[in-house]
Amino acid sequence: MLYHQLPPQFNNTPVRLSNKEAKLAGNFIQNFFGAYHLHEIRRSLAALTEIALTTNNTHFEDAKERDSILWFYYELEIFIEAVWFHHQSTSKPKTKPKKKSK
Repeated sequence: MLYHQLPPQFNNTPVRLSNKEAKLAGNFIQNFFGAYHLHEIRRSLAALTEIALTTNNTHFEDAKERDSILWFYYELEIFIEAVWFHHQSTSKPKTKPKKKSK
């Protein structure tokens, strides 16, 4: 289903996660980066963008639409890297401070 065919209630509303699941978003981030490495994500994004822009697709006939998808790709890559950094900083085991000997 194309984005413009979605009912209005899907605008700016999560469709994959429930409110309960949203409270556990860190688990989904951990699972995502456990399944995909950063280089694999970049490769997949590049492949999706290349396919979208190099196949006969009337949606991307207009130069503004192609520019828009490239900008979205760039911003999505930055977002994924930001989440990756956040994941790296929160998933490392915390070391307990050593007790001072008396």
